Amino acid sequence: MKLTLSNILIESLWANINAKKKRGEKSSHKNSKAYKKAVKSGNKLEKSKLKEIILEILYEFEVDEQAKGPHAPVKPGILKKRLGTLSCSKVRKERSKLKDKGTHYAKALQRYLNYHCG
Repeated sequence: MKLTLSNILIESLWANINAKKKRGEKSSHKNSKAYKKAVKSGNKLEKSKLKEIILEILYEFEVDEQAKGPHAPVKPGILKKRLGTLSCSKVRKERSKLKDKGTHYAKALQRYLNYHCG
């Protein structure tokens, strides 16, 4: 079951209190041990569930960012497939032959030069 804020509210203390009122039962007075215990357990439940939801959302966001981020490989291995073994001179020569500098191949060549042939 996927954790959501509505699931927390359904299982929360206040949902239990409202359900008890609907059944026609009286709630405990605010200074009783039962009420204090119920409030404490309800807050604990909400905090633990909320923490789980936040961690799950952060994990999903991190995975999405890794998959779609600006540094994710678009076409991995494109240079090795076309050029074989890579060297700075070979990459420079190939880049100079290109007319269209906006292709994935041209960008991969430029990236190689930026990172490896500084």
